This record gives sequence, structure tokens and C-alpha cells, in this order.
Amino acid sequence: MPSVISKIVQKCGDYRQDDGFEFDEVHVTNWANQFPEGQRAQILTCVENALSVCYFSKSEAESWLKEVVKNEEFSGSDPAGFWKSANLLNIQARGRSQREMLVILGSGPID
Repeated sequence: MPSVISKIVQKCGDYRQDDGFEFDEVHVTNWANQFPEGQRAQILTCVENALSVCYFSKSEAESWLKEVVKNEEFSGSDPAGFWKSANLLNIQARGRSQREMLVILGSGPID
């Protein structure tokens, strides 16, 4: 079980890193302890498998978004013009991911 916990922390160690949240082995262990002892290893393995294909680090997400904004198939032959005229929503009531994505896209939050 400790090696699976280490893999989870290694994959998601940047989660909320910028607001002081500590996503570490202690946090993952405490989370896992809410489940019956006989099920923890299986749950952690399932979580680690899902995260290995579904979790994008902040730097991976930033790189992907920076490529999307320049992609002519997405934004046409004038990507800068497209994004200047685009109306991007900022309607997420809780959390910060949408606001952070808007900053990465260079448009800042639009309320």
C-alpha cells in the first residue's frame, strides 16, 4: 500500500500547491483510512490507475492550453483575433480551476 500512496502523491503532488494545501503521503493515508481496512489497497490501486490516465499536472494543463489557443483548426487562421473576440465564461461558484484556466488563456477572469 505505501508504494501506491507514493505513486498517487508523485502524480498529483502539485494539486493545490499554490494555496498551501499539502497533498502528501499523510493526506492520502488519512483519506484512505476512511475505508474498511480490507478494501483500502484495492481502492488506492483503482485511484492510482484512474489518476495515471486522467490527472493532468498544472504544467501539463498549461502546455496543452497554450497549444490549443494557437491551433488553427480550433481558432481559425487568426488565433489572436479569435481569442480577443471570444467570450469566456467565469461561472464556477466554488473552486478556482476555471479562473486559473482563463488566466492561462491570457484573458483573465471574466465575471
